[in-house]
Amino acid sequence: MKAEIELSDFMQKWYIQAPFIIILFEVIAICVVRSVLAFMGIVKYRHKRDECYKAPILDSSYFSGGPTYLEV
Repeated sequence: MKAEIELSDFMQKWYIQAPFIIILFEVIAICVVRSVLAFMGIVKYRHKRDECYKAPILDSSYFSGGPTYLEV
């Protein structure tokens, strides 16, 4: 009889705790996904920034073979 009561108490506690555990896992999953997306955005921004601030190409061979109106 006592074993049935302990099992019953455990089941009642489990039914109460299960929704909270599920919500906790959902919140953790959302935090992880948002962190990954934020990191990807930072990497994308860094790549754009690095491309924009590259040194200009100063080699004259890069400009050879262009249209005649570009020649000075």
